[in-house]
Amino acid sequence: MKHPFLMAILSKKKKTKLERVLFLVFMLFLKQINLKKVLTPLL
Repeated sequence: MKHPFLMAILSKKKKTKLERVLFLVFMLFLKQINLKKVLTPLL
């Protein structure tokens, strides 16, 4: 699964600081969703 927002950022050779911050926040957000999906059945 490839996210268009993610691909748009990766396709740019030059990244601004704002784009880097948004990218990091986006990745952390995805990790948190994945962790919740994994941990919920275990609780």
